[in-house]
Amino acid sequence: MEIVKKYQSHQQKCELLLQDPEIRFAGLLDPMGNLVAGGFRTGVEPLKDENEKQTKCDTLREEFERVILEEEKKIEGIPNNEN
Repeated sequence: MEIVKKYQSHQQKCELLLQDPEIRFAGLLDPMGNLVAGGFRTGVEPLKDENEKQTKCDTLREEFERVILEEEKKIEGIPNNEN
């Protein structure tokens, strides 16, 4: 039951964001990049097909993980070897 309440809360937050006419899409992704709440504003057509949307979600998840890892290294004082 707790998961249902959490989903409803996330869905409500997305719906609140979608009230802004400049926002076409608002959503929450799980750790695997799957959409768990949100979607397109009513009456808005997606600009990408389903495969392109999944690819974009995967890319966003990977970028998020990379940024989190970099921040964790900074906190732990591990030097960044990318430069």
